[in-house]
Amino acid sequence: MKKIILFMGAIMTVLSINAQIVIEENIEEMQEFSGPVFDKVEEMQEFSGPVFDKVEEMQEFSGPVFDVVEEMPQFPGGPSALFEYISKNIQYPKEAEVNGIQGRVIVTFIVEYDGSVSNANVAKSLDPSLDREAQRLVKSMPHWIPGKQNGKPVRVNYTVPVTFRLQ
Repeated sequence: MKKIILFMGAIMTVLSINAQIVIEENIEEMQEFSGPVFDKVEEMQEFSGPVFDKVEEMQEFSGPVFDVVEEMPQFPGGPSALFEYISKNIQYPKEAEVNGIQGRVIVTFIVEYDGSVSNANVAKSLDPSLDREAQRLVKSMPHWIPGKQNGKPVRVNYTVPVTFRLQ
């Protein structure tokens, strides 16, 4: 009986070693496919952002988008700096220039918690080439000073007119 138990123990050890090798190979393949494996949640958060326990927390992080808040977002330097930025960075599309097209494109976007600009969309179109340029201009803006509600940064809808005028 002892021989059978020893034999079974030896087989279990071999199977255990083989299983460990297969698991290690699978972990290496998985790391190549999906990124690093972390020992601690803190390491993972530094790599990928916050981890949420509940859907409500995740929704709170992405949060609602406000139209009006106690402190509206501001372009660094204020409205005059915004219009200066637009005038210095606008690139009049050749097609529109040749065709003499001028006017105003209205672009809406979201100023995020960190002041970045997202979801730039044309609300009032003028010409496809001018619409693309207005959208490009808004997407290339530096970070804004984010809007705040109850002292906390929030996501805020914002609208900017981009005027194209031939001279």
